[in-house]
Amino acid sequence: MVQIDAGDLSLRELNTRIRQAAEQTNRIAVLNPDARHNIAVGLTRPVHLTIRGSGGYFCAGLVDGPTVDVEGNVGWGFGDNL
Repeated sequence: MVQIDAGDLSLRELNTRIRQAAEQTNRIAVLNPDARHNIAVGLTRPVHLTIRGSGGYFCAGLVDGPTVDVEGNVGWGFGDNL
């Protein structure tokens, strides 16, 4: 499992790291998401993504393939346009 600490990453850096990790493993955990919007948008790999904390609006939107678990709350639009 790859763990990505989102605490000091911009949203672009976070999503880039998620996509890069998805090319190498089938399990990813995002730590410290801080309820940011648009986490894991456009992910197209069959990975298991766990967000350990709250995600914001449109978390895991426009995805095709992943399983996404959120250990917290999400805003509206979670999993929109699967």
